[in-house]
Amino acid sequence: MAVSDRQPERLIRLGLILGPHGLRGELCFRPDLAGSETVYDQHELYLTSGEGRPVLYELERARPGGSSILVKLKGIDDREGAERVGRCVLSIPRDALPEPEEGEYYLADLLGLTAIDRAGELLGRVESVLETGAVPVLEIVSADGALWQVPLAAPFVDEIDLAGGRIKVEPVERSMPKEREERER
Repeated sequence: MAVSDRQPERLIRLGLILGPHGLRGELCFRPDLAGSETVYDQHELYLTSGEGRPVLYELERARPGGSSILVKLKGIDDREGAERVGRCVLSIPRDALPEPEEGEYYLADLLGLTAIDRAGELLGRVESVLETGAVPVLEIVSADGALWQVPLAAPFVDEIDLAGGRIKVEPVERSMPKEREERER
């Protein structure tokens, strides 16, 4: 059962609830990042199904469950309740995470940054970060809808200024909206 309808300013996705586990209301949670134990330290979790609004739940307990983490939420006490939750995204408020060390950042903090190239020319805005396995890739969308993809690694990223709201990059690939539509088919 949800404990509140209040919505935080920003949610950070931790992974997916895959469905029920057992008969006592536990849910099988698969973190997006292997080895991530962030969920163990949380009290409040948000679950979002499809395009729905995030719903706040209180974490009762979490424990290892093979390649996943088993979570028990207050108010979900049997398999039927866990089945009603179904498959959904598990998130936490950004302010629930510890502040990163100097020179470090969370990938979610890069979203919305203004991207400029080495000459200081505006490229666009960081719209998403693709988790490719080896190196995350920034997707920067310009005002005309062009897409720039930039690996989040040297020598492609020169400077990240979170306080200033900008990132200086050397773009690798640019595609126009029509090309993007054709590639996505």
